[in-house]
Amino acid sequence: MQQEDGFLEDIEEKIAQFLKVGEYVRSDELVAEAGCSLDELENFLSSLKKRGYEIEENPALGIRLLEEPDTLSEVEIARRLKTSVIGRKAYCYSSVGSTNELAIRLGQQGTEEGAVIIANEQTKGKGRFGRSWVSPRREGIWMSLILRPEPHLEPATALSLVAAYSVAIALREVAGVRAMIKWPTDVRVGEKKICGILAELSKDARGNQFIVLGFGVNVNQSSFSGDLEQVATSVKIETGEKIPRLPLIRKLLENLEEFYFQCKKDGFSGILKGVREISTLMGRRVEVSLGGETISGYVQDIDDMGRLIIRTDDGNIREIFAGEANTVR
Repeated sequence: MQQEDGFLEDIEEKIAQFLKVGEYVRSDELVAEAGCSLDELENFLSSLKKRGYEIEENPALGIRLLEEPDTLSEVEIARRLKTSVIGRKAYCYSSVGSTNELAIRLGQQGTEEGAVIIANEQTKGKGRFGRSWVSPRREGIWMSLILRPEPHLEPATALSLVAAYSVAIALREVAGVRAMIKWPTDVRVGEKKICGILAELSKDARGNQFIVLGFGVNVNQSSFSGDLEQVATSVKIETGEKIPRLPLIRKLLENLEEFYFQCKKDGFSGILKGVREISTLMGRRVEVSLGGETISGYVQDIDDMGRLIIRTDDGNIREIFAGEANTVR
């Protein structure tokens, strides 16, 4: 009986995979693809509707998917995901303290590269420099990723930029939002932050170093309270529309795999041109806080290690690996 249930689930997943958002598919095509009868097809479609799939059945045109459920599960994430490593293993939770903390624990236990930890809500979301990250239920992408790069690969700064670039391109392609990168880890629309990224290093029981990249992407918030109102935005605020998170999650993961593999092959320089093109700081006058030191000057470049290159006010060139950079007049 258990084997039969698994077989039926496979057919249902095959139907869900074959359906395309906004495109009609004929019933006979679905039947042939799934290897079932028309009566069985109706039962499978009914089951998918109960799972949250919005499906339209038109006698003349066929069957089309209007919207897939905004449900975070390993099955739903993997269904249309076009990657070989990144996101193929997903740990999905209703609520966690911090996805980064959970990812670090899993990484220390030897969890494989590419594993994703994602939650509908974080109660203790982490930002850079010990700040908190507000992560309301079902309103954003609260996700962490485990990477195990070779020792010679780019430093965490460069990988943070890979992550920011992946998010920015996903937002542009999926949501039509003109996202930009503010070195080293922010993704912005205009002057407001739509995504923050936190990179943390750790080691597993064998002493092998790994990196956890944490993502906080504001998707469906209608507003922000307190001080956040002046500095934060979301996809919904920018577009006026609520969007499903899954297509954005998949595109983000696909971009990450493409750009990360490109860096493993060619170094960070492989995506550097794209990063420069959507950087908010290129050519701008900035102040960079480095602990107790503040550096002022004009941004000349982002180099092939992800460093911010600044010509300081006294004429020197400084190469900055990390810090808090803000534009000044």
